[in-house]
Amino acid sequence: MIVGSLLGLTQYRVKRLLAYSSVTQIGYVLLGIIGHDSSAVSFYIIQYSLTLVNLFLIILSIDKLSGISSIETISQIRKFRTN
Repeated sequence: MIVGSLLGLTQYRVKRLLAYSSVTQIGYVLLGIIGHDSSAVSFYIIQYSLTLVNLFLIILSIDKLSGISSIETISQIRKFRTN
């Protein structure tokens, strides 16, 4: 979890940032599994899935509104925010 978080902080590409974030989130799920709390694990997986779907929808909507063919870096999202 620590490695995923620290490497995620240094990323500037959206795909890599989401990949390292997923590694970190799986660590949290594994902590719930080790603690034998299936209801908390189920809730966390549902919550994370909904959050990830919303994130993809936001990125797609920025992609459509900005006219950029594909958003690859965080700076492209930042440019859209300032316009």
